[in-house]
Amino acid sequence: MDADAAAPAGGSVCGRVAGDDGPAMVGLLRIERSPAGTYVFQIDSSRVAVRDGTAPFELQVPAWLPPGATGRGCGLQYAVRVDWRPSRWSHKETLRAVTICPAEREVHEARNRLDRIIPSQPGRNFHLELVDAVLEGGGHLTGRVHRDPGSDDTAFIVTASCGEFWCTNFRFRTRRAPLLWETAELWSMSTALSLDRDDHWGPFRFDIPDGLPPATESRVIAWRYSIEARTEARRAFASHAVLTPLRFEI
Repeated sequence: MDADAAAPAGGSVCGRVAGDDGPAMVGLLRIERSPAGTYVFQIDSSRVAVRDGTAPFELQVPAWLPPGATGRGCGLQYAVRVDWRPSRWSHKETLRAVTICPAEREVHEARNRLDRIIPSQPGRNFHLELVDAVLEGGGHLTGRVHRDPGSDDTAFIVTASCGEFWCTNFRFRTRRAPLLWETAELWSMSTALSLDRDDHWGPFRFDIPDGLPPATESRVIAWRYSIEARTEARRAFASHAVLTPLRFEI
Protein backbone atom coordinates (compact mmCIF):
# COMPACT_ATOMS: atom_id res chain seq x y z
CA MET A 1 0.00 0.00 0.00
CA ASP A 2 1.12 3.51 -0.85
CA ALA A 3 -0.63 6.34 1.05
CA ASP A 4 -0.05 9.97 2.03
CA ALA A 5 2.21 10.23 5.07
CA ALA A 6 0.31 13.33 6.26
CA ALA A 7 -3.10 14.85 5.57
CA PRO A 8 -4.84 18.07 6.66
CA ALA A 9 -7.99 17.95 8.77
CA GLY A 10 -10.86 18.77 6.44
CA GLY A 11 -8.98 17.28 3.50
CA SER A 12 -8.39 13.70 2.40
CA VAL A 13 -5.90 10.85 2.50
CA CYS A 14 -5.10 9.46 -0.93
CA GLY A 15 -3.16 6.41 -1.93
CA ARG A 16 -3.05 3.20 -3.89
CA VAL A 17 -3.62 -0.41 -2.90
CA ALA A 18 -1.18 -2.90 -4.42
CA GLY A 19 -1.83 -6.61 -4.21
CA ASP A 20 -3.83 -9.52 -5.54
CA ASP A 21 -6.88 -8.77 -7.65
CA GLY A 22 -10.21 -8.71 -5.84
CA PRO A 23 -12.33 -6.52 -3.54
CA ALA A 24 -10.62 -4.60 -0.73
CA MET A 25 -11.80 -2.35 2.10
CA VAL A 26 -9.72 0.72 2.94
CA GLY A 27 -10.33 2.55 6.21
CA LEU A 28 -8.99 5.56 8.12
CA LEU A 29 -8.60 4.63 11.80
CA ARG A 30 -8.23 6.56 15.04
CA ILE A 31 -6.25 4.52 17.57
CA GLU A 32 -6.55 5.45 21.25
CA ARG A 33 -4.16 3.81 23.69
CA SER A 34 -4.39 3.89 27.49
CA PRO A 35 -3.42 1.75 30.50
CA ALA A 36 -6.86 0.12 30.15
CA GLY A 37 -6.21 -1.08 26.59
CA THR A 38 -6.06 -0.07 22.94
CA TYR A 39 -9.22 0.96 21.10
CA VAL A 40 -9.65 1.40 17.35
CA PHE A 41 -12.37 3.62 15.84
CA GLN A 42 -13.07 3.84 12.11
CA ILE A 43 -13.35 7.39 10.78
CA ASP A 44 -13.98 6.76 7.08
CA SER A 45 -13.91 3.78 4.74
CA SER A 46 -14.05 3.00 1.04
CA ARG A 47 -14.50 -0.25 -0.88
CA VAL A 48 -12.22 -0.63 -3.89
CA ALA A 49 -11.69 -3.29 -6.54
CA VAL A 50 -8.07 -4.26 -7.15
CA ARG A 51 -7.47 -4.90 -10.87
CA ASP A 52 -4.14 -5.62 -12.50
CA GLY A 53 -2.59 -5.52 -9.03
CA THR A 54 -3.53 -1.95 -8.07
CA ALA A 55 -6.46 0.33 -7.11
CA PRO A 56 -6.58 4.02 -6.04
CA PHE A 57 -8.46 5.21 -2.94
CA GLU A 58 -9.41 8.45 -1.20
CA LEU A 59 -10.56 8.80 2.41
CA GLN A 60 -12.14 11.93 3.90
CA VAL A 61 -10.58 13.51 7.01
CA PRO A 62 -13.10 15.39 9.21
CA ALA A 63 -12.18 18.98 10.05
CA TRP A 64 -12.67 18.44 13.80
CA LEU A 65 -10.01 15.75 14.25
CA PRO A 66 -7.30 16.47 16.86
CA PRO A 67 -3.65 15.81 16.07
CA GLY A 68 -1.87 12.67 17.17
CA ALA A 69 -0.26 13.04 20.59
CA THR A 70 1.34 11.12 23.44
CA GLY A 71 1.03 11.68 27.18
CA ARG A 72 2.41 9.71 30.10
CA GLY A 73 0.36 6.54 29.62
CA CYS A 74 -2.06 7.44 26.82
CA GLY A 75 -1.61 8.03 23.12
CA LEU A 76 -3.62 9.04 20.07
CA GLN A 77 -2.59 8.16 16.52
CA TYR A 78 -4.05 7.56 13.05
CA ALA A 79 -3.53 4.88 10.46
CA VAL A 80 -4.83 3.67 7.09
CA ARG A 81 -5.80 0.00 7.00
CA VAL A 82 -6.33 -2.10 3.89
CA ASP A 83 -8.26 -5.34 4.37
CA TRP A 84 -8.75 -7.52 1.32
CA ARG A 85 -9.81 -11.09 0.57
CA PRO A 86 -8.51 -12.34 -2.78
CA SER A 87 -10.51 -15.54 -2.23
CA ARG A 88 -12.79 -17.25 0.29
CA TRP A 89 -9.81 -18.81 2.04
CA SER A 90 -7.29 -15.97 2.09
CA HIS A 91 -7.22 -12.73 4.05
CA LYS A 92 -4.61 -9.96 4.09
CA GLU A 93 -4.32 -6.76 6.11
CA THR A 94 -1.92 -3.85 5.85
CA LEU A 95 -1.60 -0.93 8.26
CA ARG A 96 0.22 2.33 7.63
CA ALA A 97 0.51 5.28 10.04
CA VAL A 98 -0.64 8.71 8.89
CA THR A 99 -0.16 12.12 10.49
CA ILE A 100 -3.18 14.43 10.76
CA CYS A 101 -2.41 18.16 10.55
CA PRO A 102 -5.24 19.73 12.58
CA ALA A 103 -7.32 22.73 11.65
CA GLU A 104 -7.27 25.48 14.25
CA ARG A 105 -10.08 25.02 16.77
CA GLU A 106 -11.46 27.87 18.86
CA VAL A 107 -10.95 27.49 22.60
CA HIS A 108 -14.29 27.29 24.39
CA GLU A 109 -15.60 26.53 27.86
CA ALA A 110 -16.76 23.08 28.88
CA ARG A 111 -20.27 22.03 27.88
CA ASN A 112 -22.40 19.22 29.23
CA ARG A 113 -21.54 15.71 28.05
CA LEU A 114 -23.28 12.49 28.96
CA ASP A 115 -20.13 10.36 29.18
CA ARG A 116 -17.96 12.50 31.48
CA ILE A 117 -17.97 15.35 33.99
CA ILE A 118 -15.92 18.40 33.04
CA PRO A 119 -15.77 20.82 36.00
CA SER A 120 -16.61 24.49 35.49
CA GLN A 121 -18.20 26.57 38.23
CA PRO A 122 -17.97 29.96 39.98
CA GLY A 123 -16.86 30.37 43.58
CA ARG A 124 -18.67 32.10 46.42
CA ASN A 125 -18.55 35.82 45.56
CA PHE A 126 -15.93 35.42 42.82
CA HIS A 127 -15.44 33.74 39.45
CA LEU A 128 -12.80 33.06 36.79
CA GLU A 129 -12.62 34.62 33.33
CA LEU A 130 -10.45 33.24 30.51
CA VAL A 131 -8.70 35.93 28.45
CA ASP A 132 -6.47 33.90 26.13
CA ALA A 133 -5.26 30.31 25.92
CA VAL A 134 -3.02 28.15 23.75
CA LEU A 135 -3.78 24.71 25.14
CA GLU A 136 -0.70 22.66 24.30
CA GLY A 137 2.96 22.36 25.23
CA GLY A 138 4.68 25.73 24.80
CA GLY A 139 1.36 27.58 25.08
CA HIS A 140 -0.12 29.66 27.87
CA LEU A 141 -3.19 30.39 29.98
CA THR A 142 -4.13 33.97 30.84
CA GLY A 143 -7.20 35.16 32.69
CA ARG A 144 -8.67 37.11 35.59
CA VAL A 145 -10.16 36.47 39.00
CA HIS A 146 -13.28 38.63 39.32
CA ARG A 147 -14.52 39.57 42.78
CA ASP A 148 -18.24 40.27 43.25
CA PRO A 149 -19.33 43.61 44.79
CA GLY A 150 -19.44 43.42 48.56
CA SER A 151 -16.89 40.59 48.80
CA ASP A 152 -14.23 40.87 51.50
CA ASP A 153 -11.82 38.39 49.87
CA THR A 154 -8.62 39.98 48.60
CA ALA A 155 -6.18 37.04 48.52
CA PHE A 156 -6.46 34.03 46.21
CA ILE A 157 -4.41 31.00 45.19
CA VAL A 158 -4.72 30.29 41.46
CA THR A 159 -3.63 26.91 40.08
CA ALA A 160 -3.32 25.75 36.48
CA SER A 161 -2.92 22.07 35.71
CA CYS A 162 -2.92 19.51 32.92
CA GLY A 163 -4.42 16.08 33.55
CA GLU A 164 -4.49 12.85 31.59
CA PHE A 165 -7.77 10.90 31.75
CA TRP A 166 -8.71 7.45 30.50
CA CYS A 167 -11.83 5.31 30.65
CA THR A 168 -11.40 2.02 32.53
CA ASN A 169 -14.64 0.20 31.65
CA PHE A 170 -15.36 1.16 28.04
CA ARG A 171 -15.18 -2.43 26.80
CA PHE A 172 -16.63 -4.29 29.78
CA ARG A 173 -19.77 -2.71 31.20
CA THR A 174 -23.54 -3.10 31.09
CA ARG A 175 -25.54 -0.91 28.76
CA ARG A 176 -26.71 1.39 31.56
CA ALA A 177 -23.46 1.50 33.51
CA PRO A 178 -21.69 4.88 33.51
CA LEU A 179 -18.18 5.25 32.16
CA LEU A 180 -15.50 5.24 34.87
CA TRP A 181 -12.42 7.43 34.50
CA GLU A 182 -8.94 7.41 36.00
CA THR A 183 -6.64 10.43 35.99
CA ALA A 184 -2.97 11.30 36.29
CA GLU A 185 -1.56 14.79 36.72
CA LEU A 186 0.97 15.78 34.05
CA TRP A 187 1.68 19.35 35.20
CA SER A 188 0.57 21.83 37.84
CA MET A 189 1.59 25.36 38.84
CA SER A 190 0.20 27.76 41.46
CA THR A 191 0.53 31.48 42.10
CA ALA A 192 -0.71 33.86 44.79
CA LEU A 193 -2.92 36.75 43.73
CA SER A 194 -3.60 39.77 45.98
CA LEU A 195 -6.18 42.47 45.29
CA ASP A 196 -6.58 45.89 46.82
CA ARG A 197 -9.85 46.69 48.55
CA ASP A 198 -10.98 48.78 45.57
CA ASP A 199 -10.00 46.22 42.92
CA HIS A 200 -12.73 44.17 41.27
CA TRP A 201 -10.39 41.81 39.41
CA GLY A 202 -6.79 40.65 39.19
CA PRO A 203 -4.87 39.08 36.27
CA PHE A 204 -2.89 35.85 36.10
CA ARG A 205 -0.80 34.04 33.49
CA PHE A 206 0.69 30.56 33.29
CA ASP A 207 3.20 29.38 30.67
CA ILE A 208 2.66 25.73 29.72
CA PRO A 209 5.88 23.67 29.51
CA ASP A 210 6.98 22.16 26.21
CA GLY A 211 6.10 18.55 25.53
CA LEU A 212 2.56 18.49 26.94
CA PRO A 213 -0.23 17.22 24.63
CA PRO A 214 -2.94 19.50 23.20
CA ALA A 215 -6.26 19.77 25.03
CA THR A 216 -8.32 16.88 23.64
CA GLU A 217 -11.56 15.19 24.65
CA SER A 218 -11.52 11.92 22.73
CA ARG A 219 -13.68 8.82 23.11
CA VAL A 220 -11.78 6.93 25.79
CA ILE A 221 -8.88 9.27 26.60
CA ALA A 222 -8.57 12.99 27.33
CA TRP A 223 -5.93 15.61 28.02
CA ARG A 224 -7.49 18.46 29.94
CA TYR A 225 -6.22 21.84 31.12
CA SER A 226 -8.02 23.52 34.02
CA ILE A 227 -7.73 26.62 36.20
CA GLU A 228 -8.79 26.65 39.83
CA ALA A 229 -8.90 29.58 42.25
CA ARG A 230 -9.58 29.46 45.98
CA THR A 231 -9.61 32.06 48.69
CA GLU A 232 -6.78 32.18 51.21
CA ALA A 233 -9.14 33.15 54.03
CA ARG A 234 -9.53 30.46 56.68
CA ARG A 235 -13.14 29.30 56.70
CA ALA A 236 -14.93 26.12 57.63
CA PHE A 237 -15.91 25.69 53.95
CA ALA A 238 -13.33 27.18 51.62
CA SER A 239 -14.76 28.48 48.36
CA HIS A 240 -13.19 27.71 45.01
CA ALA A 241 -13.91 28.39 41.34
CA VAL A 242 -12.99 26.13 38.42
CA LEU A 243 -12.71 26.84 34.70
CA THR A 244 -11.96 24.14 32.10
CA PRO A 245 -11.33 25.48 28.58
CA LEU A 246 -11.59 22.94 25.75
CA ARG A 247 -10.02 22.81 22.32
CA PHE A 248 -10.51 19.51 20.43
CA GLU A 249 -13.63 17.41 21.06
CA ILE A 250 -14.72 14.10 19.53
